Amino acid sequence: MLGLLLFKRFTIKDSYKYLAPIYDFLVYLVYGNTLKKAKYRTLTALESARSVVIFGGGTGTFTKAIITAYPHLAVEFIESSAAMLAKAKKNLSTSSNIRFNTSNQFQLLDTKHDVVIAPFFFDQFSAEEIRSIIHIIEGQCHENPQWLVVDFQIVPNTKLVVWNKLRIRLTIWFFRKIADYPLTTLPQVFKTFVSNGFKERTAYLSPNQLVRSSIFSRLK
Repeated sequence: MLGLLLFKRFTIKDSYKYLAPIYDFLVYLVYGNTLKKAKYRTLTALESARSVVIFGGGTGTFTKAIITAYPHLAVEFIESSAAMLAKAKKNLSTSSNIRFNTSNQFQLLDTKHDVVIAPFFFDQFSAEEIRSIIHIIEGQCHENPQWLVVDFQIVPNTKLVVWNKLRIRLTIWFFRKIADYPLTTLPQVFKTFVSNGFKERTAYLSPNQLVRSSIFSRLK
């Protein structure tokens, strides 16, 4: 039932229809290069990968960096927003090893991915929903893939905590108004992975202590 509710959420309308043309500019305006640098910190984990799937690929800028660094990679690009996907296809028009997936039901085109990449994807789901999504994706994979997760994480008891909380609250308010963001607070993405039987192999915290990049794999 939870899976069906998740699917329904992404079939109602394209919440990013009006944001897609200016999305990258807005991200830079609010966060500078923090989000970009955090995502790029995970690239070294792809050195031995053959096939990856990217959830919430957005405008394709991060994917372009991936295929530039590793042109041998087969990439499955999943984006539920038609407007964002259209922009991504333009940004990635010269790449022949990318398969675009418009499914909003977490259905993979390929089941042999080495790595699942989720840049700022899980922050729109509750902990229960995150666990359900992980289960759905793992149920389709033949291998035990690594998970590259990049998302917001507010670190308490630091000098920047007040400023970081303010920025996150403003971001949530904005996306609730403009893009039907479903939550009122950030989910505990990284704690949810650990509590769901994953081990954090490597981790990076941005200098402003707002964004975390982690590589997870399932404990055996």
